[in-house]
Amino acid sequence: MAEFLETTPLTAEQILTGAGDGADLSALGPELRDELVANTPLWFYVLREAEVREGRLIGVGGRIVAEVFHTAASRRAATRS
Repeated sequence: MAEFLETTPLTAEQILTGAGDGADLSALGPELRDELVANTPLWFYVLREAEVREGRLIGVGGRIVAEVFHTAASRRAATRS
């Protein structure tokens, strides 16, 4: 998703460990850790991205929020015409 949105993706290490104060994935076995890195759920990716970037919604999370607001504002403007 990050590549599609032309943002810098999180590294495998960032997905697995975050900033150290989020979800602890150390109990996962190697296969599950590899699966999580390869197929990270979007909701987890956005939360981990915010954790790594000190709570800021930039990258994938920021783009999704911006697109939602843009679409909502565009539709509202269209209904007023």
